[in-house]
Amino acid sequence: MAAGALCVLGLAALTAAGLQERDQPVLRVETLLAAAATGGAAVFLIRAARQRTRLAAELESSRARMQTVLDNVPASVYLIGLDGCLHFLNKECARTLGGTPDEIRGRTIREIFTAADAQKVIDNNKAIHAGGRYVEVEETVTSADGRRVYLSLKGPLAPVPGEPPVVCGVSTDITARKETEKSLEEANAELEAFSFSVSHDLRAPLRAIDGFARVLDEESGPRLDDEGRRLLGRVRANVERMGRLIDDLLEFSRLGRQALRESDVDMDELVRRAAVEAAGAEPERRVRLTIGDLPPARGDAAMLAVVWTNLLSNAYKYTRTRSEARVEVGGEKGPEGLRYWVRDDGVGFDPAYADKLFGVFSRLHRADEFEGTGVGLALVKRIVERHGGRVEADGAPGRGAEFRFLLPSWRDA
Repeated sequence: MAAGALCVLGLAALTAAGLQERDQPVLRVETLLAAAATGGAAVFLIRAARQRTRLAAELESSRARMQTVLDNVPASVYLIGLDGCLHFLNKECARTLGGTPDEIRGRTIREIFTAADAQKVIDNNKAIHAGGRYVEVEETVTSADGRRVYLSLKGPLAPVPGEPPVVCGVSTDITARKETEKSLEEANAELEAFSFSVSHDLRAPLRAIDGFARVLDEESGPRLDDEGRRLLGRVRANVERMGRLIDDLLEFSRLGRQALRESDVDMDELVRRAAVEAAGAEPERRVRLTIGDLPPARGDAAMLAVVWTNLLSNAYKYTRTRSEARVEVGGEKGPEGLRYWVRDDGVGFDPAYADKLFGVFSRLHRADEFEGTGVGLALVKRIVERHGGRVEADGAPGRGAEFRFLLPSWRDA
């Protein structure tokens, strides 16, 4: 009975004090308990009172810090019930809904959005809660900021006994991004029309020039002197080169618009096919080709075949000055992903101009030294970057070159 009386007395004292101040209530409890008894219960109550006060202060401090963090997040963070009631929201979320957190909390989205928008969000939340995991969903609603598009990460919050089920959401406004995507789609459509024009309107005069030059060569060639025949030959050669430029430009444009068709890609097979093609173009050449380990990748096989074709054809072309050339192909899987390379002992290049190698129509050698249009490496760069990778090049004049490209690991692709 004595211990029970002490507890009642201590609780009464705590209640009377009201815990208005952190230190004074403890002193009052100590005084009352000291007057009532000197047993272990007094010590227990004193310690419990101090711990309760300290924990309450720490909890409030932690809650305030968390609220500050959430209010400074540049995205809408909220807890929403399956009926659309907003149980919690940060300042950014409240701003987009046209109020403050205190003004919006407790209201339902049916009061804020249009009926159709609210119902769609509620249906999404119910499906997400039933699924039991976090998912990304794109939602379009009309709010205080107008018609907006949000990318939301939503998932069910762990149930609390006695509380209604809620979904936790973090929504980012991607309206500007969607508008940019729409502009890009329109630009791509214009580019498609331009490509059609290039492929037809520019080819017609080229065919005419080549046709007239051929007729002139056949009918009047014997009457032309050496200089005349040389000039006529240059006309036809440049018409042919212009045709290749148009073809390469159209291919460059097409690869930028074409959707990726992802699959597991056997890089060894692609390299061997490209090597057969490169060797077949110059069967009289002596090229010692070494193909090392090539880890499989994940990507568009047709596009990656273009990468290997261009890299190997370049290696064969720029080793043409060697009586016996060496070309090495290899790959490895590292912490950054899948790295592949093509090395040769050809004419090389000045490393100061390495960045220019991958530009459209950029060339470091004259056309009369090595043929080409200057689009091949630009195609390589575009394809690799569309796969989430990057390209690199090293070289030195007269000492060969190495071209590398890095792709994401197939497990992460």
